[in-house]
Amino acid sequence: MLYKSIRILRKTLLELPLPICYFLGKVVGWFFYINGKKRRVAFRNIKSAFPDKSGKEVRAILKRSFMNFGLTVIETLIAPRIYKYLTVTEKEKSYPGGGVFVGIHAGNWEIAVSYWAQKHNFAVLAQQQKHKELDRFLNELRSEGKIKVCFSAKELIKCIKDDYMVGMVIDHGAETDALEVEFFSHLVPTPKGGVYLAKKFNKKIYPTFCHRQEGFSNILEIGAAIDVEGKGEEELLRQLNKIYEKYLRMYPWEYFW
Repeated sequence: MLYKSIRILRKTLLELPLPICYFLGKVVGWFFYINGKKRRVAFRNIKSAFPDKSGKEVRAILKRSFMNFGLTVIETLIAPRIYKYLTVTEKEKSYPGGGVFVGIHAGNWEIAVSYWAQKHNFAVLAQQQKHKELDRFLNELRSEGKIKVCFSAKELIKCIKDDYMVGMVIDHGAETDALEVEFFSHLVPTPKGGVYLAKKFNKKIYPTFCHRQEGFSNILEIGAAIDVEGKGEEELLRQLNKIYEKYLRMYPWEYFW
């Protein structure tokens, strides 16, 4: 039932004028914002990252973060209409041998990956959602966006060996033996899957960050390649966390805290 409902919703959104889609994105953002539990958790996390900010400043970041999340939900459903509003800035001119593209849940990660997959062989490891029908829908969206969806580590490794670009996030889903790496002056368990694969197959790491300009306009920034040779996992994770801490100090409202 949920799957069919979302498919109908998507079909409707693809036909609606973009200003109406934008309004609905704000409504979705408000829906999440009024959830007291989520709001309190996000407030604590923002305050922990930015202890010098006043309560008023934290609430402003919090509100904008939820509004951006609502827009992200709608954008993901109407991705083909949004690609033309996405700008890509790249530090590198080419990506020989593919590589591991790491990111965090900031901006519209899904649409940025989908856009990138229109131009390059790109694969992700699917993380199963709690709701099976939602999981099915999201993976269908990714496949429609030309993303190679891998359902096992074996599939993903094959893609890496075939010089695919592989997308990984380093802020959610830390394994039980995850390394604790400093982030905003706190030691936090940080997923090491991306750096592990990069080191194992000698692939370069490309830090990526997506942030919103205005309306449905987004910028995808692809940073300079990080060579993994001679570096340990903890050193690489520390380097990546510093990169994302710098981004979030500039665009704190882009993160879903």
